[in-house]
Amino acid sequence: MTRKTVVLHGLGGMGKSSIALEYSFRYSHVYTAVFWVDVTSGKSLSRSARGIAEHIVADHTKQGHSCENDASILELRDCLNPNGQISSDAAAELQVTTAVKEWLAAKHNDAWLLVLDNYDDIDAVEIRLLLPTCDAGNVIITSRKSNLQMLGKTVAVDEIDDISGIRLFMKSANKEEIMTEGKYQGNTSRV
Repeated sequence: MTRKTVVLHGLGGMGKSSIALEYSFRYSHVYTAVFWVDVTSGKSLSRSARGIAEHIVADHTKQGHSCENDASILELRDCLNPNGQISSDAAAELQVTTAVKEWLAAKHNDAWLLVLDNYDDIDAVEIRLLLPTCDAGNVIITSRKSNLQMLGKTVAVDEIDDISGIRLFMKSANKEEIMTEGKYQGNTSRV
């Protein structure tokens, strides 16, 4: 599997996040996990990574695993309290982000969607701390920056209505779906 990355770029308020949200809502059933990451700042990326790790722990706990087992799987033994909550101290931030990155890169874990929202300050936020080096999964990045071709296929978003936005995104993702009267009809293959 080769990771597919789409960068939605345009001025603020044009609907980039709305398009990503609508897509992730409509196609959530295609993915094993959908994660929304606020990459406005390094701190927001760390908070989002902690939330993802807590979600993974909670999901494994629902499947009958203990928190200690989950902490071992994510290599977060020192960061996880007995309730499955992950420490928010600064020392744990990089460890948590690295653990999530490794979980995303795990063998046979390639059907996730990661939405990196508001990647505007590309000099201050290092998204590669979270993106696995393998080609697994799918990524949508929203940004005001138009020079992010090195990250994936770029799609310019101008002021358009929701249906047109979804059509544009689907076209850029090489989908063959048909949109009629605002409703999706067609194939549910992965991005």
